[in-house]
Amino acid sequence: MLSLCMITKNEEKFLDRCLSSVKDHVDEIIVVDTGSSDKTKEIAESFGAKVFDFEWCYDFSAARNFSLSKATKDWILVLDADEVIAAEDMKKIKELIEDKEVEGYRLVQRNYSDSLKGVSCDDDYEESKDFKSYFPSVLVRLFRNKDYRFENKVHELIDDSIKGKIVNSKIPIHHLKDGSKDRVEQYLRMGEKQIRETPDNPKPYYEVAKLYKGKEDYEKALEYFKKGIELLGNKKDLLINKLIFLEAGNVCFKMKKYDDAIIYLDKAIENDESNAWPYFYKALILHERGKMDEAKELYHNSTIKGIMDPVAYGNLGDIYLKNGDYGKAYLMLIKACKLGHPMKEKIQLIIDRLRKYAEQNK
Repeated sequence: MLSLCMITKNEEKFLDRCLSSVKDHVDEIIVVDTGSSDKTKEIAESFGAKVFDFEWCYDFSAARNFSLSKATKDWILVLDADEVIAAEDMKKIKELIEDKEVEGYRLVQRNYSDSLKGVSCDDDYEESKDFKSYFPSVLVRLFRNKDYRFENKVHELIDDSIKGKIVNSKIPIHHLKDGSKDRVEQYLRMGEKQIRETPDNPKPYYEVAKLYKGKEDYEKALEYFKKGIELLGNKKDLLINKLIFLEAGNVCFKMKKYDDAIIYLDKAIENDESNAWPYFYKALILHERGKMDEAKELYHNSTIKGIMDPVAYGNLGDIYLKNGDYGKAYLMLIKACKLGHPMKEKIQLIIDRLRKYAEQNK
């Protein structure tokens, strides 16, 4: 059986949508409210939720863990009020928790955006139809109800607490609201407070660095990523070991510090060969430097490992085209257009010419 655990504060605009998406598939709803002055608690109660008050102490993990302590079912699903899960995926979740060998599942939080820089919304989800792309974050949000606990005051994670098998489910959580500037500043204050309290812990440096990256303050972001890496040392069992080098490499890429970016990206690949993104970012650098054969291999690796970025397919198609491999170029460019490449119209002209060429040379 499944408990839904949430923490809320003034979420009346979003909570109904969230609870409506999951209410028929969970056996218990736990809502821990940290001081709402709107109708959040009334909305939660209308869905039959057990609502508990919690005095806000600028610590998301403390609030999360209080909610976990109130859950009575075998499994726990954690959501925020501005997130939803599609009905067909909730059915899959109910199937997943029947596996007796698994302790937790990673879900893919889709942070939707109107930018074309993220992963194109190339699917049939109703939740994604109003957005151009999303930025994925892989998070453990489904786990057994044991003594597992979240860590970090902000951007709280439970991964390192779970002892046992954690599986990537690929089930999306649709995050439908961008963070406001006020919320980001609040998270920064909390992250800095965490650093002051635990200066030797690499995790809060990583989380603060991500916040600065989101603000496009790349100098500050890199400063904190470097400190996190320094403190991380050889602690390869920690989740952030798989993420921090990728993030640092991405920041260096954005700053055009390409030599540094490659160093970080190579380390990211070493720590997690299954992650497609370091291959992609390194490919972009080598492509720009004219090292086409190496770039082609890296783009190819990123697509094999599941990347759905249209630029990866577009650039791969461009390399095949220059190499005279028109058949592969055609397939890659078709995929780039399908994924919503920002230069879709120009690519379509190339596709049309390739199609005519193939017809003439049958």
